Amino acid sequence: MKKQIKKHRKLYISEVADNNYPIKKASVKRPKHLYKIVEFITAVILSAILYTVSFIYNIFQFRRGSVFKTLYLAIVEIYKVVMDLFEKLAIILDILGNIILSNLITDILLINKEDKGWFGKAGITISSSLGKALNDKNLNEKGIKFAKILDKPFEYNHCKNAYDWQIMKDEFNEQRKRIVANG
Repeated sequence: MKKQIKKHRKLYISEVADNNYPIKKASVKRPKHLYKIVEFITAVILSAILYTVSFIYNIFQFRRGSVFKTLYLAIVEIYKVVMDLFEKLAIILDILGNIILSNLITDILLINKEDKGWFGKAGITISSSLGKALNDKNLNEKGIKFAKILDKPFEYNHCKNAYDWQIMKDEFNEQRKRIVANG
């Protein structure tokens, strides 16, 4: 364990020549999975500090303008951010559900159990997976009813729309990869 930690903490020094002046450049190699956790913790700490400073600053700013107008505008913007956060959390839970519930959904809702389609794949929602199964005509009666149930809280043809959106997103990402690869 200690060897792994030392391995990740090593500094790799490379020399870069710029205008005939050697400069030593150091970079730390970090494990990617730990970096995301550190990034999140750093964001939380900085947010707590900066939000507190901003709150105190805004209290003093209220003296210059309308207190209620400034407060109202701040509440409206905070509301938009919170609603966007709820939407993103719902999508994250949907993607996790697609991975965790894939075997259960496959056994209960699909006709051809060997062809799982998109169920169990990372980055894809249950709705998109159901839309693909609908498109491939691989849903039994329970699956079709479940897809229709999802139409009620969301929009009409929700699963088909989610499937179409996933196809468009995948095509866009493929085009972007080709453009980047070609330079």
